[in-house]
Order: sequence, then structure tokens, then C-alpha cells
Amino acid sequence: MKVIININVTGGIDMNTDHTKIADQMLDNFTTLKSPFKWQHDVTRWLVALAYATSDKRLDVDEIKDVMQYIKKNTGMFSPFKGETLFPISSLLTINSEQPQQEFKSMKDNYDVMKSVGFKQTTHFPIALYTLNMAYKGNDPEGYLEQTMEIYKEMRSNHPFLTGGDDYALAILLTNEQGKLDKIEENYKALKDSGFSVSNGLQMMSHILTLSDEPTKVLVSRCQEIMDQLKTNKLKVYSDYYSAIAITALIGSNTYTDDLIELAKYIKGQKQAKWLSKGLVVMLASAIVSYAATEETDQNQIMATLSVSIQAVVAAQQAAMIAAVGAASAGAAASS
Repeated sequence: MKVIININVTGGIDMNTDHTKIADQMLDNFTTLKSPFKWQHDVTRWLVALAYATSDKRLDVDEIKDVMQYIKKNTGMFSPFKGETLFPISSLLTINSEQPQQEFKSMKDNYDVMKSVGFKQTTHFPIALYTLNMAYKGNDPEGYLEQTMEIYKEMRSNHPFLTGGDDYALAILLTNEQGKLDKIEENYKALKDSGFSVSNGLQMMSHILTLSDEPTKVLVSRCQEIMDQLKTNKLKVYSDYYSAIAITALIGSNTYTDDLIELAKYIKGQKQAKWLSKGLVVMLASAIVSYAATEETDQNQIMATLSVSIQAVVAAQQAAMIAAVGAASAGAAASS
């Protein structure tokens, strides 16, 4: 299965209609989640609120709790599913599966397969398994993951200090793009040379852009233009949120960049979101604009394919953020 084909979409969606409608739903979802999940980190609640807002599924707190309880009962004491990812994974399963418990059983089966081919257990394992279930629909997960491991090893050989568990999900996606491994490095070097700082965010950015068939020069130029426009509008994005720029670059068109900026300003102006960092606001806005683009009827075939990748990319970004939240919480507990 090929995840992304050549994409250079023209046009956009009026920010005052589709985009604000989704953003308002996200804001409402966040408010709904605050009380029943008060022990969850705010960033995680925002990501779940976003996931529901960009789906056709109505937010159901009891359903999320039921899936959380099911996972708790069917995993061991030290399972990575019981950490910071329990809440978001349970939410994603309720959103994207009619039978979330069955979907989780499949993820649990693939957990052992991932370990058997050499992947190390990390806090990123659950999101990687979720991505696998989205990206691969065949009957040979072991063979697929063996190919994924080869891609991951190639990543590590090129950037040993930047490559870790947060790259598992994107390696799974890139298994469908095996002929493009050289393009990852081409993207990375071109982005670095254009001024993007060396970081995990830059590596993720180079991986995301590999999902497009457009030339590296075109994609990197578009990323630079998006970054420049964000800076001009006082929405500078640091490396942790480079993925937002890459996602916007995938769908192309200056109109979408304008939509991203307008929507980010709109979200930042809402009461619930005033405390959010500019980077997180831009990431939320980029996901909304990208998801909305997949609904355009005249681009349905292309955008339906792109939608799978956008979901997985956002999930991978979510994994990185959740892991960072967990590490910060552990550090704070250790110092207290």
C-alpha cells in the first residue's frame, strides 16, 4: 500500500466556516474533558480534543473510560499501555474503531511481534502499534515489521543521537516508501542548510516530507516560506513543532498557509487556549487545516490517502509530546 502520492493542492477552505467549526468543537471537547480526566496533562487533553474534533465521532467520556478499564485489565503491571499513553490511546481507539477492544487485542498481539524483530520497549510503543494498525492491513505483520526495522536501523546509522523510540511510528509509515530512504537524508540536509536547527524535530520533519513525491527543493522552499510567514505573524515555531510546518507543506498551496496563520490566531484568542504556547497552537491549527483539506470533494482520492498519513504523523507527534510530559513529571517527582 502506498501512503502518499504526488500532492500539490490548490485552493483552501474559508477559515470562518470549516476551520473555525472544527476549532470550536475542539475547544468544547477540551472543556468537556477537563473534569472527568482532571489527572491527565492538559497537553494530552488538547490532543484528544483535537482528535475527536477532526473525526465524525461524538465525544463519549464513558466510552473512553470503558476502553481504559479494558486495557488496564488486559495488560501487565509494567505494560507501556498503562503509562501516559493510556488515555490518548483509549481515545484514539474509540474514535477510529467500531470495536475498540478488538482493535486493542490486535495491537497487543503485534506488541510481541515488534519486540521479536528487535524494537525496544519504550513509552512510544503504544502509538507505534496504533500506527501499524492504521497503516498496514495485510496478514504478515512480522514481515512488514522486519522491513520497518531495516528502515529504523538506517535512520539510526545516519543520526544515532537523534533517532529513538519517537521515530518508530514514522518508520512504520515509511515502510511503504522503501525506495525513498535516500530522500530522507536529502530532505534533512536541505532543511538544515536552509536554516532549520539540528534537532529531533528536524529529523521528524525530514521523515514527514518523504511521504510526498514532490522534489526536495520544492518541499524545503515551501517549508521555509511557511516558517517565514509564521515569524512575520509572531507565531515563530521552535524545533519541537517543526512537524506542523511539514504537515502544512505536504498539502501545499499558499492559501493553506494563510488559513493556518488565521486559525492559529483564532485559537490563541479563545479563553481556553490563552495559556498555550505558540508552537502547540500552530500544531493544533495545522492538523485542523490538513484534516479539512482531506474533505475536499474534488481532491477526494488524493486526500483520502493523505489523511492516513496525517493521522499517523499527528499521532507520532503526540507520542513525542506525551513522552516529554512523562519525563518532566518524573523529573519533578524525583527532585521533590
